[in-house]
Amino acid sequence: MKRWFILTASIILQIILGGIYAWSVFGPSLKETYHISISQSSFIFGVTILAFTLNMIYAGRVLSIKGPRFTAFIGGLLYTLGYLIASFSKGAYPIILLAIGLITGAGIGFGYVCPLTTCIKWFPERKGLITGLAVAGFGGGAIILTRFVSILQNNGLDTLLIFRNIAIYTGLPAIIAALFLSNPPENDREKNNKQKMTVLLRNKITIAMIIGMFSGTFGGLMVVSNIKQIGLSNHLIEQYAVLAISLFAVGNALGRILWGAIFDRVGKISIPISLVLLGCSALLMLSNSAIIFNLAAIMTGIAFGGCFVLYFLRIVEHFGDLAGKLYPFVFLAYGISAILGPALGGWTYDQTGTYKMAIYTLLFITLLGAISLYQLEKTK
Repeated sequence: MKRWFILTASIILQIILGGIYAWSVFGPSLKETYHISISQSSFIFGVTILAFTLNMIYAGRVLSIKGPRFTAFIGGLLYTLGYLIASFSKGAYPIILLAIGLITGAGIGFGYVCPLTTCIKWFPERKGLITGLAVAGFGGGAIILTRFVSILQNNGLDTLLIFRNIAIYTGLPAIIAALFLSNPPENDREKNNKQKMTVLLRNKITIAMIIGMFSGTFGGLMVVSNIKQIGLSNHLIEQYAVLAISLFAVGNALGRILWGAIFDRVGKISIPISLVLLGCSALLMLSNSAIIFNLAAIMTGIAFGGCFVLYFLRIVEHFGDLAGKLYPFVFLAYGISAILGPALGGWTYDQTGTYKMAIYTLLFITLLGAISLYQLEKTK
């Protein structure tokens, strides 16, 4: 029974942390009330994701020494503190950037890694499905927080007060959920493994996972950050272009569960398949048919969701107890793609007035990533 409480706490924690993907809901109000431009608001989000991925590296080390309860507790504390400081910023951009971008971002990094490594130890017989469930919450968190924020905005609440409400009503549950996390008794201590991280990072499996993570998240983030404008550039009406945003989010959450279950059945071959699916689905988003465009959006979301399950599972499969330390280095590729993918999509549209070149680049990178990954895995 205890492991089900831990799984539930893990999903709750991931839902709360994943709310960061609802950040765009604050853009208009920050601009109108505190004169923070949309580009400045987007930069806060970018810094948050970068801080998230960078802090996962240190969090992985803390996790191996102090365990998941302490590490996740620190994550929940930093997450809450960031929003709380931002709520007292009086709308000052540097303070919000520091609070949300660096402090909350660090908290997400510390909190995110714990449910992944903890849940698979409690459910070793279904690692894929359980990992998918644990991270599905992160994919769907934005939907819940968007609704929560919209209700407060419709009631006339100021953005800074909304930050305070987020700190109270999501931060405190995150801290409480963290207190439920623990390893099984036989895993209270990580195995003493003397392998140097530099050696592990040069391993072909690690290199393959880094290439795959970059290729998949580069494509997914390029699409999700430009998805509405892609639809409008295809001459779709705004209603269908906006619908694609929600469908991508649903696909993202669903894909994390599906790919986890698929990995349990077919193993590592599911990784290059997911990359090919992402590239081909994104290519269909150039269609001016609303039906094809929205089907492509949900399929791209499903393929993108696999990035947050498959690479972790492969690292666990090959490196075992070292996964908590090693996976954050793989995940760092996501931080890099978060800077390059959306920017390239926007830049090519500004230069050409179309997303064709961006999508063709996406297709090339995902297919190249799939081929490279397959070859590296095949080479002994």
